[in-house]
Amino acid sequence: MENKKPKIKTKDILQKTSVMLLGIFCSALGVSLSIKSGLGATPLGVCPAVFSPFLKISTGTATAILLSVFFLSQLIILKKEFKPFESFQLLIAVIYGFFIDFTASLLSVFPDGGFWGQSLYCCLGIVILALGVSIAVSNDFILLPQDAFVNVISKKYSKEYGNVKITLDIFLTAIAAIGSLILNKSLVQVGVGTIAAAIFVGKIVSLLQEFEGMDFLFVSIEGET
Repeated sequence: MENKKPKIKTKDILQKTSVMLLGIFCSALGVSLSIKSGLGATPLGVCPAVFSPFLKISTGTATAILLSVFFLSQLIILKKEFKPFESFQLLIAVIYGFFIDFTASLLSVFPDGGFWGQSLYCCLGIVILALGVSIAVSNDFILLPQDAFVNVISKKYSKEYGNVKITLDIFLTAIAAIGSLILNKSLVQVGVGTIAAAIFVGKIVSLLQEFEGMDFLFVSIEGET
């Protein structure tokens, strides 16, 4: 007897897409909060935050461009191994960029605040970003190009995923720091918040994955046998 692969139902795709959008919205909100804090953007948002004013484009547009670079990098590395379905990452990059600009606009109505206000924005940004990542990972669907790139490097070259991610975060932060020093003569959007996000986002994601009370946020789609 032939083993037939389970068909993916339209309802299942819609559910996964809805959860994916929730995940990237939370992730974008986390990035926008970190930028608003002024204490340092997250590693993914730090380069767009630094270079977008110089390029005269929005932070969301700069983020979409950065994510597109990660997408093209996967094409170069995988070549014929690249799966056509993964091309949807480009659409996700555009949506993510839109969400960053949208959430930044929403947050603009709130005051910048002093040290405690900045600290609150920074902490909320880290937690909400971790929530978004956790939702995306649990959904097991289309990943952001950056996360997919890390996954490709990890599998292709047999490197530990966490180490690859940390290396990439350090690389992005270093580029942003150098760029900021050249363009602004000081560190702008590169600070303690960037370091805190690099350290704590992964840890919070792990905690959320172990917290059974979060199950209602995660949709698990199983094929029929």
